[in-house]
Amino acid sequence: VRLTVTSTGRSSTLFLSLWQVVNGVPELARRLVAPVTVTTTPGEETIVEVALPGGTWEVPAGSRLRVLVTSTDQTYAAPRTARADLVQVSDL
Repeated sequence: VRLTVTSTGRSSTLFLSLWQVVNGVPELARRLVAPVTVTTTPGEETIVEVALPGGTWEVPAGSRLRVLVTSTDQTYAAPRTARADLVQVSDL
């Protein structure tokens, strides 16, 4: 996944995950999350490519896959310094 990140801080920690959506219900199929810390220059765009965690599972007809990008995750401790991030997904 290619991301464009603009932050007010010198780094941005993001968490990416791949979700399966069946009948409108999202599920984190394998509970795999890719944490990534991006070194940034405040106010300037930084482009980064992130490899999502690998996994195999059955995808029923009519279901979808969803990529979720967040600034927090319950499994990981995040930086305590406040910042504002603008994250754009430019390529899947």
